[in-house]
Amino acid sequence: MTSLPITIPEGFTVVVKKGDNVEKNDLLAKAPEGMTAPLPETIIDLTAVFNELPDTVRKYLLKGPGDRIEDGEIIASRGRSFGLKKDHVVSHMSGTIIRFERGEGRLIVTRDGSESELASPDILSPIAGSIKVCNNDSIVLESDTDEDVPQENISQTQSKVKAASEGTGGKVSGLVMTLAPSGSDAIISSSQITRDTIGKILLLPDIEKDAIAKAAAIGVAGILGTELSKDLFDYIKDRKIDIPLISIDQQEGKK
Repeated sequence: MTSLPITIPEGFTVVVKKGDNVEKNDLLAKAPEGMTAPLPETIIDLTAVFNELPDTVRKYLLKGPGDRIEDGEIIASRGRSFGLKKDHVVSHMSGTIIRFERGEGRLIVTRDGSESELASPDILSPIAGSIKVCNNDSIVLESDTDEDVPQENISQTQSKVKAASEGTGGKVSGLVMTLAPSGSDAIISSSQITRDTIGKILLLPDIEKDAIAKAAAIGVAGILGTELSKDLFDYIKDRKIDIPLISIDQQEGKK
């Protein structure tokens, strides 16, 4: 059986009690009246992509606040070698640019979502099971079967993971995605940071510096590493790359 803790935000009304049996997607807690689910946002850090100052990267923009972007569309471009070569930033999502943070050189994009994602922020049960603990700020569900628990809820149960040696970038929550080096590579390369990693918390051994820059640029939520190189923390600090990066030990990674 699987026990799953679920945090109840302040202001939400719990509609179940200890001992209740629930099915998957049953209502657990109702959001405050008038509250709507926020549009999902993605940060594209152009200073990290181009490794240039915010005032400079602004000149490379092909899209601005209010513009709609589509998956695969070029949103920024820089010429090099007297215009013979170009570096492009390609969108890996569809959505609308809501603002450009000039001081940071970052684009903020609201991603498209289905109406079901945006209609209500109520908390629904991710699994079928019984309520073992029920408080105003938390619920513990115990499943009746060995079904897999959705990864986004696993990330909540692991929110108290502590940095074994070092961490930076603050707090983040999201779906956990495990990455392993491909082929003969010893660490995660930039080619493995794809559109599938957007919005995810990546659990991995070690990662290349340019892969971190790419991760921050396309909107990866955070990185947990079990064998991170110490100079990675200096790298993201020196280049002001805004992404949570935490070193955890092997046992925490296995959990």
